[in-house]
Amino acid sequence: MDIIDTQLRAGTEVPVALSWGSDGGYHKVLVTGTETVDGKEYVDYINPWGREERMPREDFEKRLADISYDPRAQVLGTVLQGVDTVKDGIDTVRDGIGRITEGVKDVIDRLDPKDLQMDVRLSQFRSIKL
Repeated sequence: MDIIDTQLRAGTEVPVALSWGSDGGYHKVLVTGTETVDGKEYVDYINPWGREERMPREDFEKRLADISYDPRAQVLGTVLQGVDTVKDGIDTVRDGIGRITEGVKDVIDRLDPKDLQMDVRLSQFRSIKL
């Protein structure tokens, strides 16, 4: 399924063969996407008669027999996945910096200016060499 997910991420539909029926036959379908409905994952596909259908991902994975895919789209999909991972990391860092900034502002807002003046005076006093 990783190959299919990567191909879909690259914007490519994926022809696959699924085991079909009890006689050991196969059926070709065109995977067009995946979706989650009420917490359950599905694979969307078009059957040979042109009808759009979906199957629970778990069942689809059990029946998956063959995948025809474009290696160039596989590279593109992998790169896009990496870009998404980097973006998620940047967003996490940005959120962390925002929380730190808010924390520092909160601490500064709680400081009494008189205490700050006293700290400055003490610092100046301690720096005097006798």
